Formats: sequence, structure tokens, C-alpha cells
Amino acid sequence: MLDSAIKEQLKGLFAQLDAHYTFDIFVHPRHESRAELVDLLEEVASCSEKLSCRLQESEGLKFILSLNPQLHSRSATYKRNGLLIRKTAIKSSRPFQCAYYPLTP
Repeated sequence: MLDSAIKEQLKGLFAQLDAHYTFDIFVHPRHESRAELVDLLEEVASCSEKLSCRLQESEGLKFILSLNPQLHSRSATYKRNGLLIRKTAIKSSRPFQCAYYPLTP
């Protein structure tokens, strides 16, 4: 789908990525452009180890490029009020965003 010159340009651009990103693809299983979109985004993602695709069934057709927090985050575990808590700080263009997840019921 992509010619070799464009793929080489993408590889050069993506070499500068310092985080891992995911193309979240939301598409209906019978959408007429499903195969074309999935093939294109998978081919783009193949230009860097820091890009991946995740396909999800949905109505219509759309995709979102998002930071993959599992691959680009810092976390710490501590005890508070008898509960184990994991604090995850996700690196983004804004100051670190934090999420707290209880690890024990």
C-alpha cells in the first residue's frame, strides 16, 4: 500500500519517538473500508517498534493514536489505610498524570 520512499520517511520520523504508541482501531466487522484502514495502519505501525495496533469491533470506523501507558509509565506500590495502592504516573506532553489503583479489595 505504501511505497518504499514513504516508508523510509516514516521510519526516519518514528526513530525520534521516545514513547510507545498504539493505534486503537474501532471498526464494524462488515464496514466496506475495514480492510483498507487496518492494512494501512498496520503498515504504518510496522515502520517502528514503538508503534502497535489494537483492533476493536465498533459501529462505524475510526482510530485514535494514544500513548501506551503500560509501556511508558512509572509506578509505585504502597500501603494506605490497610490497602495496597499502586500509583502510576504516565509520561505525556503535560506534567505527569497520575492514576491510583487499589490492589486489595
